[in-house]
Amino acid sequence: MSRETCQKVETCIVPTPPPVPIRFLQGVVGFSANDSASQLGKSLAGVQFLGLAAALITTMTPFVAGSALQMMLRQTAEDKTLLPTIRQLKALLESLEPRCHTSGFIDSVIGYYRLVPQTSQQWNNNGVPNSPVAIEKIVDAFRQLNRIGGSTVTRVTIQSTACVPWLAAFTTWCIGIPPSIYLENGTSIIENSNSSVDIIALSGPEFDKDSLKVTIYHTIDRLVELAEPADSWHWRGMASFEAYGKWLLKTCGFDTGDALQALNEALPFALSECLKKLRFSRYVCFDHDTSNLFFCMAHRKAREHEIDKDLLIHRLSPFPDSRIVAHAASLMFPSSNIHSLAILPDGFEIFDLPMVKTYIQGRQDGCIDAKPITAEFRRRAFVDKLAWVVADALCVSLFHMPEDLRLWACNDRPEKSNRNYDFGDSIRNIISRRSSLEPCIISSVVKWALRLTSHPCLDGREDEWIMSSFKGQAIYPMIFDTQCIEKNGYLTLSWLRGTIQHNGDKYSVVHCNRMTKGEDTVTTLIADIPVTRPSNLVPVEMVWKTSDYDFKLAVSLSIKSPKGGVGHATRPPSAIWSTLAKSLILEGCIHEPREPLPSEDPICHYIGPMGSRPKPMKGQKSQINVVAIDGADDLRLLALTEEHIDFSHTSGIPTVIRKQACISCCLELCKKAGYLRLIL
Repeated sequence: MSRETCQKVETCIVPTPPPVPIRFLQGVVGFSANDSASQLGKSLAGVQFLGLAAALITTMTPFVAGSALQMMLRQTAEDKTLLPTIRQLKALLESLEPRCHTSGFIDSVIGYYRLVPQTSQQWNNNGVPNSPVAIEKIVDAFRQLNRIGGSTVTRVTIQSTACVPWLAAFTTWCIGIPPSIYLENGTSIIENSNSSVDIIALSGPEFDKDSLKVTIYHTIDRLVELAEPADSWHWRGMASFEAYGKWLLKTCGFDTGDALQALNEALPFALSECLKKLRFSRYVCFDHDTSNLFFCMAHRKAREHEIDKDLLIHRLSPFPDSRIVAHAASLMFPSSNIHSLAILPDGFEIFDLPMVKTYIQGRQDGCIDAKPITAEFRRRAFVDKLAWVVADALCVSLFHMPEDLRLWACNDRPEKSNRNYDFGDSIRNIISRRSSLEPCIISSVVKWALRLTSHPCLDGREDEWIMSSFKGQAIYPMIFDTQCIEKNGYLTLSWLRGTIQHNGDKYSVVHCNRMTKGEDTVTTLIADIPVTRPSNLVPVEMVWKTSDYDFKLAVSLSIKSPKGGVGHATRPPSAIWSTLAKSLILEGCIHEPREPLPSEDPICHYIGPMGSRPKPMKGQKSQINVVAIDGADDLRLLALTEEHIDFSHTSGIPTVIRKQACISCCLELCKKAGYLRLIL
């Protein structure tokens, strides 16, 4: 390993950051102080091993990396009786992987990926050797080239088709000097007179995508070693913010020329349009005379019962305000010079922008998959790629202080095509100016954000996700820490380096338990008190319950009395997303926040944070349930987890949330919207 690589290992991988406590989980996020990486970092040989391991484990599977390491050990070890097995090496690499992603090797791969042109129409240059034999041959060539003492090796040449960027980054990583890169006809892509390694990018029809050949030149003779077909796979890894943005633009074809100019012009407008038009609910109002709350939802007649559009100014957004979104986009795409988002004039659409129009109406000769390239074809392709960029930028804006966050650069990410992803489809429809825009499922935003950071989804159960840790990054919703409900950014995500640790064990995912019912004694005690002013009539506090079954950590919410007793009824924390998605918030009004009602309102009744009143009989007026928890942020969070069950489907209850407004204005909003629940 080069000196520069060893320094990166010693500064980025070996140090152990102090663990950070997670209050709601009663656990911590961090790394063990005496784990394998810490022990290996105590010697030069260990640091060099970590450098090699970081390059392998962050871009290929643990099995291939472990198999390659075992072959290297067999070739160099004098005593082969104590060699570790592939299973043991695979386990070691898996334990090192969370730390190794901060090394930045994938950033170097992306850098070469942007510099090296695609040399063939048959394959992309985004492969990584998937053969342990090929990897062992390359490392052995570098070992002979940089042998301490006498060496007869003068030059190493590597010929490859799809793996050129990875090979160039690996060469720089190992020997500290960038290689020279040539096309097979001798054309120079990168020429370095100080390098002893040449990489030849093959593109002829006689080569397949798995061709990889290593040639070692000696002072006496020439030795040619042919690595067997490398069966190359797409490289993937956790890239830095800026490197990920460059990779994304290159992958989408937005990195140069008219395409880049069209993206830079369209992006501020597209982000603004999506923030304005994305909906996560139909915002349904209900008939007070028949109380057809469940009827409307069950029969999907919501469009006939939507609330007045003027009331949508009170809706909550999972995304932060436009200033934070613009900042996130500028971090990902520095060349775009986004300082603020822009609003399209009335009657205009993104395709009317000059550079976008020029790009779409550009060259239309040629074919792709036997289909002619027309303006409509280029328009659809532009929409698909722009939607991917916008979706990534919006999800990145969810992360609190994302500058050091690492993102998953992977050419086979399923959402790349924007198909079967509700969030991506919604963005595409907004950009395309579809006349009918369906609401987006809030859990699909969570799913996109998790995949963006290589956190696998919970087998279609994203609505049960609470926290996860993969690739050395732990992610969880910030609202669980702050317990503060704001109009913008209720889905803001916190992230930390490390793994989830609870009671001495490590976990990759924390999910929520299902709702359990119990006696609602709180509502019984306060139900007959007249509603006159903002009050906190609930002498309890919210508690987090954790359970560990079959090495899986689950959490739920409940209440604790002043005497310390914990209730039997529980609520799933993740239920707050579906409630917030269809709720309204009143941040203030012209009156004093604590101004009382002029007189008692007969259709209002107090309830507790886990309570509800019976559904009125036919012909009776519906009641507005006022959750009497003024000033108790923890109980407000608990109240948002209340769900109703409709044909075996659970969904949050539409709610009006009070911030600094008076109770009279809040109740007026409830009546205008037809919402039957107010959280003080």
